[in-house]
Amino acid sequence: MTEESPASQDVPPTTPRAIRGVDFTRASADHFARKFDRDSISASEASLLLLRLATLLQSDAESRVHRPHGLRWTGFSALFALTLFDRLEARSLARIIGVSRQAISLVLTVLERDGLIVRTPGADRRTMVIELTDEGRRIAGVTLDGQIALSQEWLEVLSEEEKVVFADMIRRVLVARADRVRDEEPTSPPSQR
Repeated sequence: MTEESPASQDVPPTTPRAIRGVDFTRASADHFARKFDRDSISASEASLLLLRLATLLQSDAESRVHRPHGLRWTGFSALFALTLFDRLEARSLARIIGVSRQAISLVLTVLERDGLIVRTPGADRRTMVIELTDEGRRIAGVTLDGQIALSQEWLEVLSEEEKVVFADMIRRVLVARADRVRDEEPTSPPSQR
């Protein structure tokens, strides 16, 4: 058996099967370290790690929790939002779950076909009001329970105190971003935009 040279230990794996998300994140951090200052590196690495975590958690939730109930992530998100707000206009639902009007239309078509929601015309006939059916409420509850269990599984490596701090940090970033976006919105009347 030959001994690896020190240089070969620093070479990242190159085959797609050998490269993991953690390797990508480390390689990205190294790249940023060569090009940017320390603050940029920390922010970039934190962002990459958060995106990686969110992507993997969403993918795991879809395959283990939502698809067995005929849902995708956006369908689950729509059902959950409707459990919180009872009745929503389609455009409000789209904004809440972070999808376009076109995307929400497709999601609602599937949910309605599957008997999970009903759509009724709104006050001005151009809007649609969305409500859960009894089956939609049941599926929302079952998938939410599964989602919570999965989240607990993913975060079991953190203490309860760390989970609170982690959630607080993410919330602070999201609130600051929402405030910044709101401050950057145009203030001119709609007719002048």
